[in-house]
Amino acid sequence: MQLRLFNGTAMRWCGRLPWLMLISVIILFVGFEQVPSCAQERTLGNRQSPPHKVIRQEGNRFVLIGSGVSVKDLALIPKNVQDLSLRHTRLPDHDLEKLCRLKLQRLDLSYSNISDSAMSALKCQKELKYLNLAFTRVRGTNIGELKMMPDLEELDCSWCQLSDRALVGLEKLTQLKVLNLGGPFLTDKTLTALRAALPHTSIGIRLAPTPLLSPLRHR
Repeated sequence: MQLRLFNGTAMRWCGRLPWLMLISVIILFVGFEQVPSCAQERTLGNRQSPPHKVIRQEGNRFVLIGSGVSVKDLALIPKNVQDLSLRHTRLPDHDLEKLCRLKLQRLDLSYSNISDSAMSALKCQKELKYLNLAFTRVRGTNIGELKMMPDLEELDCSWCQLSDRALVGLEKLTQLKVLNLGGPFLTDKTLTALRAALPHTSIGIRLAPTPLLSPLRHR
């Protein structure tokens, strides 16, 4: 009796075996399809967006790049840093006052969120020699305040939406050796006026709004 029961149970399982094997194969196949190969992982990795925040130091140069940079990150900058990059940051203008503890010689604010009120926050940088404001919201209404930086030699305002009042402010910056401009603000009349006011300044013209593809043309 027990033998017949065992044989009946075995026969039922044997009848189900092909179906169980088929289900197992399907599960394995679907599982492998969902796991990307190494080549696929590399492809997906290459499509990732730029880092949210990058912090690194290169000698006397300190880099804080990305929209994730906050005012707390400014406290990480060592006091001996002379070259600072804040590209692509979204810091409000008044946060730049936190930089007054530094004695910077070079400051890159290109592609950041700053506007005209940042000029007041930067007046404490008396030793600044290079300032990059390219592709920012600066309109130049108070750009003449940079006159307070006697050592400022190079200023980049490429493709800022400079207003008519910016011309008056730029004419005050007689300490400049290099001035880079570009955008709809720049006309032949503006260039003529600037060349007359700044005869010892080399004025560079950025021809296109893409910095990697637009060489400077000097007049």
